[in-house]
Amino acid sequence: MLAELVCLVAAVVAATVSFRLSGTVLALVCATAGIMRLLPEPWWATVRNRGRGFDATLFFCAAIAMFLFTWSIPG
Repeated sequence: MLAELVCLVAAVVAATVSFRLSGTVLALVCATAGIMRLLPEPWWATVRNRGRGFDATLFFCAAIAMFLFTWSIPG
């Protein structure tokens, strides 16, 4: 969780420099959440109605979509 918080703060700081850099950092936040979801107990024990693989796949797909959307906007 600390890694995600650090990445979010870094994204806010990066937004003052570059839109693309900020979007890339936010995509890294989603990817970090996916990695954390794949970690063993107790991280995954908080949500029991879905599988870890399903949640991680959603996070990774969101990260890829965010990264592609960020770099597709002309700057």
